[in-house]
Amino acid sequence: MPDSRSLFERLTPEGQRLMPVNYRFMEPLAEELGSVQRLAESSVYHADGYCCWGFHKPISRCCASSKPQSIQEDAREEEVSVEPIQTQPIDLVKKLRLGLEGVFVLFACCVPVRGARRSLICDLQRSVFCFIPNGLYKILNEHRGKTIAAIKALYGNSYDEVIEEYFEFLISKELGFWCTDPKCFPDLDFGWERPERITNAIIDADAASQHNYPKILSELDDLGCKALQLRFFCSPGQQELEAVLKAAAYGGLRSIDIIAAYNIELTVEALESLSIQYQRVNSVIIHSAPENRGCVIGRNVTLRYLAQAIDSPACCGQVHPRYFVTNLSAFAEARRFNSCLNRKISIDARGEIRNCPSLPRSFGNTSDTSLHSALAHNDFAALWEINKDQVEICKDCEFRYICTDCRAYLTSPGDVYSKPSKCSYNPYTAEWLPA
Repeated sequence: MPDSRSLFERLTPEGQRLMPVNYRFMEPLAEELGSVQRLAESSVYHADGYCCWGFHKPISRCCASSKPQSIQEDAREEEVSVEPIQTQPIDLVKKLRLGLEGVFVLFACCVPVRGARRSLICDLQRSVFCFIPNGLYKILNEHRGKTIAAIKALYGNSYDEVIEEYFEFLISKELGFWCTDPKCFPDLDFGWERPERITNAIIDADAASQHNYPKILSELDDLGCKALQLRFFCSPGQQELEAVLKAAAYGGLRSIDIIAAYNIELTVEALESLSIQYQRVNSVIIHSAPENRGCVIGRNVTLRYLAQAIDSPACCGQVHPRYFVTNLSAFAEARRFNSCLNRKISIDARGEIRNCPSLPRSFGNTSDTSLHSALAHNDFAALWEINKDQVEICKDCEFRYICTDCRAYLTSPGDVYSKPSKCSYNPYTAEWLPA
């Protein structure tokens, strides 16, 4: 890939003059401090010898030049018009790097979450998380905006080495940066709003199911549903599977996940052909297979064969790190709503309309009730707003905003706010217990 300067040089002189350099601020780096830096979102290119942070979203890397120039000189050479920017002297840059002046600011996409025993920093851009001690969480929250010298003084300078190690860790993981104007970097807005009445749905089927798929999928489309999971506890043939996908071919669905029992007809080649023809297919799991294996087919569709049998809704509700989702949309939704049931509608194998196929209450049958009518029931959305901050034990867990919740299988079935019974994690000891 050509670098940004070569791309800039391809512009006409007029284009170069019109191209702005919109950095919030730049700092010349001394040669001994020239290292690969995590940069923030900016608009054009990175001038030699400068490290910049623009907003909150780190998107690229740049190695500082050993021969820094002034911003004005660099801009004149490239014939680029820039707004006057007052550069920081080298000694202040060193002090910022060492934390002697200025304050530390987490990138807005890096959000700390406190747990009973330990805490997390969730990087919502990279979709990863890292563990931190609760002491560091306290520094990042209660002492936010304070200089490192002030933080050390608050602890009587008894933990100076530990505090320095904390910030060295944050810098090494590229979770934030030092600056002198933290107010220029506000937090992300974690509001979660969607225009769709339903965003996701589950349809279960077995050998005795008699679903009217065109009708159901048409109603889901009217409700704005974007994600659908088809769970076959039986072994559908290729033609049956294709008939369902064909019914969903022209709606507003963005992704379809298929779970089906092993069938000799459902070869890798056959499934690849379906995934290419029906490009809404996002993933395929073939359960009750002779062996565990996996591959990628078609247009980056994940195909997995599992020896495990998935023969009823009771197989659902597992809480495990492999199901954690660390991105902005899921994180923001989980802070306010139930991470599993919010904006969900489900149809069990007998056609009963439920919040989840594993929940006992039915809001009608698809044979005589529309999905719109079921959704209009006063109690249909009652579980949508039960988030992890309301659930016992879960509210003390560091994983609570990236974890999938379950209100069907509970440790205390009569208490809708009790912990999921299929979660084996203990946040008070930070241990996963044997399932």
